Amino acid sequence: MSPLAALLTGGASRRMLGRPKGLLPGVDGVPLALRAARIFEHMEIPYVAVGNRPHYEGLGLPVIEDTRPGEGPLAGLEAALLEATRRGHDSVLLVACDLPFFTGALLRRLLDAPSAPAVAFARGGLLEPLLARYEVAVLPEVQARLDRAERAMQPFLRAVGALVASLAPAEEGLLVDWDTPDAITAPGRPDR
Repeated sequence: MSPLAALLTGGASRRMLGRPKGLLPGVDGVPLALRAARIFEHMEIPYVAVGNRPHYEGLGLPVIEDTRPGEGPLAGLEAALLEATRRGHDSVLLVACDLPFFTGALLRRLLDAPSAPAVAFARGGLLEPLLARYEVAVLPEVQARLDRAERAMQPFLRAVGALVASLAPAEEGLLVDWDTPDAITAPGRPDR
């Protein structure tokens, strides 16, 4: 398997008052986007940041633009799949930039899962589309959905027959995202 990791950075961060979430300092003080990049580098996985946010170029991250700005994570996946195809990769590890606790072990589990159009963890009865593996073969389905203005990730994952990766109940906290200022200071975070 030859994956390309794609760090989604293109969101408007409305709930964070426009502050780019990947620039938030993580629990170790390192911006979340750099923390993710270090994990990819440690695992020797090539990566790109996906989004039209010049802030991330200042961190030295390789950045590619969204193919359809403002269209959400499915459009970010499209850009990542196109880049993976251009570079000769067979899959994309899609990672949201606001996941402060994900680990290389979780990425390894996605990589080691059996072949499937998509592989995602389940949490709370839903699949986690923003820490998942996607084969480049799903690109036509992604594009068809975007062309029909169908941007929801859950129906897409069901349509392509996503495989569920194992996740122990104690690991669910590793999938917590920082979508709001309150989430950053919430009690019960995995690091507390």
